[in-house]
Amino acid sequence: ERRVWVEGEAYFEVAHDARRPFIVESGGQSIRVLGTRFNINTYEGDRAIYTTLVEGSVAISPLAGGDAVTLEPGQQAEYSRRKGGAIAVKAVDTSLDSLDERNFIFEHASVTEIMESLSRWYDFEFEVSPLLDGLRFSGQFPRCENLDKILTIIASTGTGMQINYDGTKITLR
Repeated sequence: ERRVWVEGEAYFEVAHDARRPFIVESGGQSIRVLGTRFNINTYEGDRAIYTTLVEGSVAISPLAGGDAVTLEPGQQAEYSRRKGGAIAVKAVDTSLDSLDERNFIFEHASVTEIMESLSRWYDFEFEVSPLLDGLRFSGQFPRCENLDKILTIIASTGTGMQINYDGTKITLR
């Protein structure tokens, strides 16, 4: 068998081999890969693990036991760390997923979700006012873009948002 453990985000293209199944374990779940292309987003501390299937098939099951879920291309599984390993499945546009290595792509993302993605890439801490987290944004930024420019674009959304950056921590109010 081929088995890997993941924390963070990883993109896989796996050739089918019935004699050697490919298994990915992360944050309490196990993914059995049946020859496919998929993305997994599993950062320590996040409330959920997201697995997005582009092509092929994967079966996801909680390591602690429970029903497995099989994804079809264009579906995303959300494995809840807080709800006893519950797995919810929804249809997604895989062209908008984080599979693009050149761009950050957000669709209807909260301020916290955007800052989490940016902080992992640019290595900063952040604090978001609870009043702002109800706002949702869509758009994309090149990963090679200067962080100050991205923050200027976010601040210019007409929401009245104030962004303070001291070089290590970003505060949004």
